Amino acid sequence: SVQLSDAHVVANVEDTALEEGIDTSTTQTDRGFDLEWSSYEHEYRIRGPYWFLYPLTIATAGIAFGITTRSYLFVAFVVIAFLMLTYYAKRPPRTLAYAIEKRGVWMGDKLFDYSRIKSFWIFSHALMAPELLLETASPINPVIHVRLEGIDPNAVKYAISRYLPEKEQKDLISRQITR
Repeated sequence: SVQLSDAHVVANVEDTALEEGIDTSTTQTDRGFDLEWSSYEHEYRIRGPYWFLYPLTIATAGIAFGITTRSYLFVAFVVIAFLMLTYYAKRPPRTLAYAIEKRGVWMGDKLFDYSRIKSFWIFSHALMAPELLLETASPINPVIHVRLEGIDPNAVKYAISRYLPEKEQKDLISRQITR
């Protein structure tokens, strides 16, 4: 395996940025970040009143099953899951500030340190805004999705590739279903 120095990697990244027309003359924002932007935390869809009939039907079937099997803990789980689903489906997304800097990636007021992130990938889908996918070492949340609405994905790629390797990631089936 070939080991590249940091200077060589940065030089290749800057060459690529220049080829793609990204301005590299200013490398930091006024607040010291390499790049910053704001975007919604997730895509928001207005759901009609009939949309809730589907989860309600499934929840009712789950409750009936739990009562017939006398599994009251399962009934409580189904009720809580249904309430959480309807709450989050109705709640509009917050606008978060994102930033890339030498220590990590900021999402709102939380810093995701590069030591906890394995790689990144810019995912583009025809029907949605591009996303920055951050592969983490966490088994609970292995991929963090960051919407790139209102910012050039190539500028994000340029800024973050200074700190993380780029590794292609596949679109999860669960993400495809939620679209």
